[in-house]
Formats: sequence, structure tokens, C-alpha cells
Amino acid sequence: MSRESAVDVLNAVAEALYTSADIRLALERTLELVGDLLGLRTGWVWLLDHETNRFYDAAERELPPYLQERIRMAGQRRCWCTDEFRDGELTPTNIDVMECSRLQPAFRGKTAAMAAGLRYHASIPLYFQDKPLGIMNVTGPEWRTLTADELQLLSTIAYQVGIAVERARLAEDATRLARAEERTRIAREIHDTLAQGLTGIALNIEGALKRLESRPEQARERLELALAMARQNLDEARRSVLDLRSTPLAGKPLA
Repeated sequence: MSRESAVDVLNAVAEALYTSADIRLALERTLELVGDLLGLRTGWVWLLDHETNRFYDAAERELPPYLQERIRMAGQRRCWCTDEFRDGELTPTNIDVMECSRLQPAFRGKTAAMAAGLRYHASIPLYFQDKPLGIMNVTGPEWRTLTADELQLLSTIAYQVGIAVERARLAEDATRLARAEERTRIAREIHDTLAQGLTGIALNIEGALKRLESRPEQARERLELALAMARQNLDEARRSVLDLRSTPLAGKPLA
């Protein structure tokens, strides 16, 4: 691996991570670039859900049939690399089939062919500053383990990935907050509009009831006015909801 090739990949990874609006697509492109540079066919990224404290499969590339089974990639299942990561002790390292609890069953049983020759994987922790984010795993079909220089390059890429993942999460949080603020604004506007309108409707109905027998024509006028106000309030409520479509959140779900 030449220095020029490494620099080219770092630049390509940076472009993929910072120009894609979809973090999964960006991570898949990163795995592709890393695989092409280092001759590694397969890779996957686990990210940590900080609400459930469970890993989830955030991206993958050319998983063999054995690892495509949902139970194999279930992030909540314990394995050596996730345990080390949770303990804060995972460093960029090569893990062979004897250490990897996900690959072991394939070679102990009769499903080795489904593992497509995988014998090891390299695990690289993902952080943003001191915040644990997840793990990037890459592997090839041979016993060749990654060199110290290759692991160092993956650490540099992992640093870029960590920034991109945290940036995507912050953007998602900002969008969620904006939606919540918009819902609050609409609810307040609808409440104020309806409260004032309903007060007027109630007063007119009350006046109509008082005049119903003695002055029926005036009572009728009051009821017609109350009906007109009710229709106006309904239109105002609809307008308040439709106003959302003219905001920067137009076209995005509120939930």
C-alpha cells in the first residue's frame, strides 16, 4: 500500500462521509473504499444505540451467507469485540476465527462453506472524542492479518467516520427538536384561535336562547352568527395545520 494510495482513500472517504445525506450509504461507501485499498472483500459497521445500549447493523458489504443470517449479526449478542468495546479496551486489532464467537460456530459445525473462507476480522473502535459510537469490522477470505500500518490507516478512517456519525446524529436531533417546536407552535395557535372563537360562539348561543321565545328573529340571527363563527374557526384550525407545509419541515413527517 503506497502513501499516495492511502491519501487518495482518505480523501475519497472524507468526500463520501461529508457529501452524503444518508449515513448508511456513506458507511457502505467507506467499507467499499477500504476493501478495495486493502484487498478486503467483506465489512460491516455496528453503531451503538445509546437509548437501548445495544448495537445495530448500520452498514455492511458483501457478507457471506453465514453472516447474512439475522441471528449472526444481531448486535445484542455478546462477542469478544463488543465486550472489549463496552469495557473501553478495544483497540484496532486482528481477531482470528478462534477468538470470534460469531465465526467459531461455522467452523465447529458443517457450515464453514457458508462463511466463504473467512478466517479473521479486524475490529476498529469508533469514537467521537471520548463518546463511544460503535465498531467497524473488515475481513478477507485468507489468513492474512492487517499490518500495523494498515490498522493505523483504519484508525484514521475511523476518526473520520466518528465525526460523520456524530454529525448525522446531531442533525437528526436538531430535526426532531424543530418538529417538536413546530408542533408546540401549531398547538398553541390552534388553542388560542379556538378558545377565542368558542367563547364568541358560546355568547351568541347563550343570547339566542334568551331570545328564543320573546324575539325569535333575533335568536335566529344569533344562531346564524354562531354558525358562521364556528365555520370560521374550523377554517382557521385547518390553516394553522397547513401552515406547516410552508416551513422548512414541509414534506417531513411530524412523528
